[in-house]
Amino acid sequence: MDTIPRIIRIEADDPYSAGVRLGESLGRSFGTYLEDYLAARSLAAKNCAKPSETPTVAWINALPQHICDRFRGLSEGSGISLERIAYWGYQEMALSQGCSSIICRSEDKVWIGHNNDTFVPELWGYITVLEIKGRIPTMCFGLAGDIWATAGINKAKLWLHVDHLKATDKPDSRKVILPTYGFIVEALETCETIDDVRSLLNKIDRTEGMILIAADGKTDEAAIFECSCSKWRLSKVKTDWAVRTNHAVIGRGGRKTEKRPLDTWSRYNRLAQLLENTYNSGRTPTPSDLKTYLADDGVERRSEAFATAYSVVVCPATSQTAFTLGGQPAASCGNWSHIAWPWH
Repeated sequence: MDTIPRIIRIEADDPYSAGVRLGESLGRSFGTYLEDYLAARSLAAKNCAKPSETPTVAWINALPQHICDRFRGLSEGSGISLERIAYWGYQEMALSQGCSSIICRSEDKVWIGHNNDTFVPELWGYITVLEIKGRIPTMCFGLAGDIWATAGINKAKLWLHVDHLKATDKPDSRKVILPTYGFIVEALETCETIDDVRSLLNKIDRTEGMILIAADGKTDEAAIFECSCSKWRLSKVKTDWAVRTNHAVIGRGGRKTEKRPLDTWSRYNRLAQLLENTYNSGRTPTPSDLKTYLADDGVERRSEAFATAYSVVVCPATSQTAFTLGGQPAASCGNWSHIAWPWH
């Protein structure tokens, strides 16, 4: 997979052209990469819930037009059939993933720390910088060639990332419906503020639940949205710190104690303990501390099939972003790279 660039920058006049250029930029290795990912993910997730139906081009056609156009452009540019591209795109909305998140004040600014825990971690760790005419330029993190995103930031200094959250409801069929990773892309390309994100949540339902972490570098504010498929609750982060994993917290008192290592509650409690220890010692966490917390034995996932694929530490207000690439067996084993934002 070495011929696929870790960072790809695309400029285009329209979504279809953006997809074509993305497909062309991935090179001839992308077909092998895609098939390796699908095969490995299917094997790794064999005990998880499977999609209820085989995705087809009809699923692509039901998406908003600009997203449909990107998938079609990716197929054209890469030379891979639209049916196969559709199947690949569908997998990320069919199986849940895990994550751990930190929001805190460091150096008198809001900083975000994020672990993305997922299947087939060795095939993650790619960045796409995308500028489509008429939409806000973005820098997104995920798989090579992703139309979706797990995390990203835009030219308006709005950071978003998602932690999986189990939902008990269903989306409203009268609304536009997107996978959570598709919602992030839409929000980054159309929203400049946290209030804009709130408005978009009212207009677009999701196929899954999510904890959506938002930070606005223009105002140095952060917020946490706990979302089901059709509802959401907002918590503005007004204290020194907050943490999230994969369960709802807003409106629930106390911390649940779990004996199972690395489940959602044990990771949550460990992150809270690490932050509390630092503040109780009379100092505020540094960006280096955030990297250490994310790599903690009680936080980072390290199994062969399901692990922390990447970690990111970002300060939207100061345009600082550090990101691990290619760590094995987990993100902390990779090299932290500082990424220059492309909009200055």
